[in-house]
Amino acid sequence: MHGYAGRMLWINLSRNEVRAEGISENVARLFIGGRGLGLKIIFDLNLNLNDVDPYGPENPLIIATGPLGGTRMPLATRAAAIFKSPLTSRWSYSTVGGTLGAYMKYAALMP
Repeated sequence: MHGYAGRMLWINLSRNEVRAEGISENVARLFIGGRGLGLKIIFDLNLNLNDVDPYGPENPLIIATGPLGGTRMPLATRAAAIFKSPLTSRWSYSTVGGTLGAYMKYAALMP
């Protein structure tokens, strides 16, 4: 799978659990980028938006990056955070530049 490390990390702070899971090439191609992949994960969690407290532990915080993270492509190494917004009560996102996306990808490539 070109561009992605092929893995995602699930961290449950309430249960102190960590697990790694693969990402299929088909999903990576259909939902390209950190925001697309993050919203796909939200959809797969099958959460009822009305049942999720924006400040509660059931509100997932997904941090994802796109396929160009960790490359020399200018302005393409952003990471996206996807969550239920306490302001709008809808699924929302925010992005951050810098090296976070690159470090996420490098960490996934480590054995």
